[in-house]
Amino acid sequence: MSFLTKLLALIGHAFESLWKTTEDELEKLPPDQKEAAITGSIIPQIIKNNLDIGETSLTGLIIDKTHLPVDVIEPLLQATYKEFNTASLSEYQNLLKSSTGAKWMSLLEGAAKFIAGQLSGGKLTWESLGLGLIQAAYLKYVKGSN
Repeated sequence: MSFLTKLLALIGHAFESLWKTTEDELEKLPPDQKEAAITGSIIPQIIKNNLDIGETSLTGLIIDKTHLPVDVIEPLLQATYKEFNTASLSEYQNLLKSSTGAKWMSLLEGAAKFIAGQLSGGKLTWESLGLGLIQAAYLKYVKGSN
């Protein structure tokens, strides 16, 4: 085995180990924080997959997928739009539509982290969410359930 092959195998193993640790940390969260991380990753996906629907339809889809009540969803969405310097769903949708590549991904990831933080009552911080918990929640519970 060449040095480069060994190095690539070592790097691959390190990433696999790090990812497993992140998944383990997600599973160790208290149930309310774990649910906040999962729900935080679901809502931006619903928005991303429905860039041309209105607020009422979006709220209905979120209720169907998350079972959150309307009185939680509506202020949460308004706070999310405000976090991204948009005033409404349509402005946020337009921001997503006009973004590509890394900017588009950072908008979705940022929204997921913001929503998870809000739903956890601030218990999930940007720092903890930045360690890959949102990605783990998305891959295991959102993408994996499709």
